[in-house]
Amino acid sequence: MRARRYSIQATRLLRREGYESYKRVTEWPLGLAVSFAGAYHGFVACSRIVVTSVILLAGAALLACAEAEKTPPASPTMTSLPSAPTAAARTPTVDSASPSPTTTAASGRERVLVTRVIDGDTVVIDGGARVRYIGIDTPEDTNTKECFGDRATERNLALVEGRFVELERDVSETDRFGRLLRYVWVDGLLVNEQLVAEGYAFASTYPPDVKHQQRFLNAQSAAREAGLGLWAVCVDDAPPPGDSDDCDPSYPDVCIPPPPPDLNCPDVPYFNIRVLPPDPHSLDGNTDGVGCVG
Repeated sequence: MRARRYSIQATRLLRREGYESYKRVTEWPLGLAVSFAGAYHGFVACSRIVVTSVILLAGAALLACAEAEKTPPASPTMTSLPSAPTAAARTPTVDSASPSPTTTAASGRERVLVTRVIDGDTVVIDGGARVRYIGIDTPEDTNTKECFGDRATERNLALVEGRFVELERDVSETDRFGRLLRYVWVDGLLVNEQLVAEGYAFASTYPPDVKHQQRFLNAQSAAREAGLGLWAVCVDDAPPPGDSDDCDPSYPDVCIPPPPPDLNCPDVPYFNIRVLPPDPHSLDGNTDGVGCVG
């Protein structure tokens, strides 16, 4: 009886041990299969994410390319070199509509408005200053009436009155009467020279302002030879000494201003000058009546 009980217990033990062994044997492949299935599903999920990301990136790239094709490429800009000024650009012009009468013009000239003409070689500009034309002298038409003086004044009126002109300075700022000494330009025309060329004025240089002296002398020679203006009516052959207010009487045949400043022969554009006492510039060193012998 006891032996049978032991036998039954042994059988039960063997069955239990066999089941545990069987369980251990069957659980390992099942776990491996479960792990493999989980890994597979994880791989599939990751693959889907990667593929989706690649598709999205590719779509974005395609859209960017499409937008780039729609946008026209910017044309390269070329910086052009400054062209040489034309003749029109080099020629100063007068704009009567200019809002500022004191605008600095080309070549250091000053643009001003002429408000009144006094005579053939003197004008008044906006602000009240008087301007005396450099290098020329016209017959008097104010206190003293000289031959062709009224016509010189009329010509100067036609050239500059009520217009913007450009004033060019030489060496001196003013004369001894406080008048501005200037060359006057209008529409590219040097008015000083034009008055001489048309026979309304004499070339009369006032040292040291001799910048355009040769131009005036050339214009005077041409006008004299052609018998223009005052050369046909008022004089025989030689110009007068000039404006008596600006010329020292010690040098009656030419126009040399009285001192100051004191002038020497190199400062005077004349030779073999007739000199009368008191000779304030001491141009006649040996007192023989002839100065600056050339």
